[in-house]
Amino acid sequence: MPSRLAPPTIVVVKTANETVNNSATLQDDNHLSFHLPANGQWIFDASIKWSSGATPDLKLDWTLPSGATGTYGVVGDQAQATPDAQLSITTSNVFLSSGGGNFSTYLAGEITMGSAAGLVTLQWAQNTANASDTILQKGSWVRVMRAA
Repeated sequence: MPSRLAPPTIVVVKTANETVNNSATLQDDNHLSFHLPANGQWIFDASIKWSSGATPDLKLDWTLPSGATGTYGVVGDQAQATPDAQLSITTSNVFLSSGGGNFSTYLAGEITMGSAAGLVTLQWAQNTANASDTILQKGSWVRVMRAA
C-alpha cells in the first residue's frame, strides 16, 4: 500500500490579550489569522478564550480571500439561537452570551478556497457596545488542516 503523507496543518496561537470596549464593530484579531493557498478545501477548529461583562457579550466572524466560501459553527452552549448551527463565513456572525465572566468557546468549520490565495482572519467585537471590557485572551488558538 503506498504511503500517504499527512496533509499540512497550520496552528496559530494568540500571544497576548486583546481588549475591545464600547464597540460593536467587528475588527480583525491581532493574532488569529493564517494564509491559505488557492484552490483547496480546508477544515478548521478553534478554542477561543474570552471574558466579558453581562451586557456587551461577544460576536465573532471571519474574513476570507475573494472567491473563498465556508461555514462554521459553535460547538456547545452560549451561541445565539441554536448551538451547533452552521453559519456562513462572512455573512453570519456568532453572538455569544456571557452573563459576565470567563469562557472558552469551541468553533469548527470548513473553507473552500477559490482561485485566489489569501489571508483568513478571525474578527470579533462586543455584541452590544458597552463601557465594560470584552477580552479575547492569550492562549486562544486556531488549527487548520487541508482536506482536499
